[in-house]
Amino acid sequence: MDTRTRYRFLLDGPGDVLRNQRTLYLKPEGVFFGIRTLQRPCEPQEVAVTRFRVVTRAEVQKDRKTGQTYDLSFAYEALGVRKFTVGAGDGLVGDSRPPAPTACEGTLSVLHLGDEIKKDALPEQLDFRHSGSTSADGGATSVKVAGDLVLDAQFLPPTAPDTCKG
Repeated sequence: MDTRTRYRFLLDGPGDVLRNQRTLYLKPEGVFFGIRTLQRPCEPQEVAVTRFRVVTRAEVQKDRKTGQTYDLSFAYEALGVRKFTVGAGDGLVGDSRPPAPTACEGTLSVLHLGDEIKKDALPEQLDFRHSGSTSADGGATSVKVAGDLVLDAQFLPPTAPDTCKG
């Protein structure tokens, strides 16, 4: 299977139709692979996850009418690329869990085929509204990342970004 065919299969393949899930996607716990048994690929498929630490900084600014406000800024720091093989069985791919967020640092994970994802392909804006979420998904949100062979991307926000002083 060539790279483009593999990409289309993993992106649009026969995942769990009842749950409206794709074949391969990111969860807060890591990479998840799920497929109908009859449609399983003949051989294991290699995928990559490029991860970035999202370092936040809150700057206090005085507003004459409302008092203090926080202006949240962030920067990406590359954490590296990990390659995984999927296809032999369904479920969470072993050892694919992203680093846990801290008060001032979140994680952006990009699931893809091909070359490493560069910082200039990452979104300029992220949704920090779910920071500190106590839900099971930790406030994870799906994000768009530029790139030809990107399968999925997910942002796990920091737990308390408004406390991070520059």
